[in-house]
Amino acid sequence: MTKKNQTIVFKILLVAIAIYASLYLFQERFIFHPQPITKTNLDYIEKQFPDIERITLNTYDGVKINGWLLKDKVHDTPIPAIIYFGGNAEEVSWMLEKKESFKDRALILFNYRGYGESDGKPSEKHLFDDSLLIYDYLTTRGEINSNEIAVMGRSLGTGVAVFLASQRQVSRIILVSPFDSITAVAQRRIPFAPIGLLLKHKFESVERAPEIKIPLLAFIADDDTTVPPSHTLKLLDSWGGDHDVIVVTSADHNSILDRDELWKASEDFLRLTSSK
Repeated sequence: MTKKNQTIVFKILLVAIAIYASLYLFQERFIFHPQPITKTNLDYIEKQFPDIERITLNTYDGVKINGWLLKDKVHDTPIPAIIYFGGNAEEVSWMLEKKESFKDRALILFNYRGYGESDGKPSEKHLFDDSLLIYDYLTTRGEINSNEIAVMGRSLGTGVAVFLASQRQVSRIILVSPFDSITAVAQRRIPFAPIGLLLKHKFESVERAPEIKIPLLAFIADDDTTVPPSHTLKLLDSWGGDHDVIVVTSADHNSILDRDELWKASEDFLRLTSSK
């Protein structure tokens, strides 16, 4: 190899090392996009949902995470519940407007660390640990039927929901734009990089799926370029229990949530649990 060629190879290696170092050091900025909540929004929530309960939980490492519990006023017996986990750029209070899709079921929303009013910084480990804390807290509430706690996740939140379902007794699970793993999604986008070695937050749902036997309802947006449908299908192929998938046509990663069929199908799916 000539000296000129050696110089070219050396420069290419330097560029590659710089790219890989940036991916490793700044990956949290690519994966997590914390969103705030304004006082105006908080005031609106208090006014619009007078029966809502604001909840603050202290995590194992002393961080406070904040959320809400919304249920109907009076119940004679413990009621089912659903925990919702949002996407990577989602402040979850907007889901309160969807309470009608979860009739006769308590709705539990918590913002991830760094999102909304929650303290701290997000990471895979923290989101997973906090999901267990939220679930365990719910089981201490006498008005909640701990045998009928369902989970719903969207995008990044599907990884959290799948983890929780692998660790606790969950009745049903709804996943919107789920993936097999963030590792696989990122590798598709950056095929030249050793993503498996660089990524700290892998969210390997596909590895947990075979051991999860509960019913699953999954939604795919046919125009989703953020989580291409093939990644959802790989997760479904590995699922250990019954599963159904609904392809929402002419929808993308974000607009899928605006489609009425998603919320109607979710309501029907959850009613199968509540009617037992």
